[in-house]
Amino acid sequence: MPSTKQGILDAATLASTESSIVSGLWLSRAAVSIKTAFSARLPIFGFASDFNRNLSEWKATFEMIEHLAFHPAKPILGEDVELYEHSAISSPRLASLATEDILLGASLHGAALHGNGCAIHTDCHRAVAHARNEVLERHYCCEMWYRRSVGMRPIWQARSSGRASDVHLRAYRLEVPIEGFLVIATAESEELPFFAIGAGIRNSLIAACSHAVGEVAVAYEDAKLERSGYAATVAARSNILSLRDREQFHERKRYFLSLSSHPASAHTIPLVPSVYSFSVLGEFHAARASTKDLLTPRQFHNHNTDVPVLPIF
Repeated sequence: MPSTKQGILDAATLASTESSIVSGLWLSRAAVSIKTAFSARLPIFGFASDFNRNLSEWKATFEMIEHLAFHPAKPILGEDVELYEHSAISSPRLASLATEDILLGASLHGAALHGNGCAIHTDCHRAVAHARNEVLERHYCCEMWYRRSVGMRPIWQARSSGRASDVHLRAYRLEVPIEGFLVIATAESEELPFFAIGAGIRNSLIAACSHAVGEVAVAYEDAKLERSGYAATVAARSNILSLRDREQFHERKRYFLSLSSHPASAHTIPLVPSVYSFSVLGEFHAARASTKDLLTPRQFHNHNTDVPVLPIF
């Protein structure tokens, strides 16, 4: 595995295609392979979307490097990496944990961490903010779906402007106690069938909406092609395939309609995740947010089996 940014970029492959449901939106995949103890070569992917193809590919490359940084095989981490803990009320301080404690598959606070609280950036503060937002997105989406504790306001809807003309897109602003805006986007297709949700927290409503739409556009293409990526977990493959299941499609669609047409019935639980960061390749900062109070969508579902599984991945 190359040990420099340029070496990784030279070894990576990039593929981009225009979204079939949002005209002009580019969907990109970056991939590089690593050696592990259990596999000769294991591909690591990054995914992204943007209306600018170059930016879409650059974002996908950043996400690929993020996944390399947090992989337990440590393909791009040195031996003496300092781990910092970030607080909302004090300056960063050296953490008492080892870097291995926050890699994929590690446990912290007595529970496994999950990869969608991770981020990478050339600026440490922005990496920390992005990681925190990743956790908040998932937390408040679960609060909305499983506890009916988050109100939502419709802000945009449209029929697909791409090749798949039967897809309906909608966006909602979630009313949650955060700085910035949390928007969810839904994509719905009777023909495929398909129903899923994308989410984004950004400083502007337009940026949050664009990110959420991009997420659900990526999920649509993966479901359409039944693509979960080589070496994906059984759960990941099952999640993607479930988006094509007609019975689950109708259940999720009906349930979301009931959520969007009624006010929230409870108060949402504020969340303050812990965030840890470390340097990668001398010019990136990787950050991971976690909290012992957070459940995954699957864990929420296990406590609420009468509710369909939240279709956000």
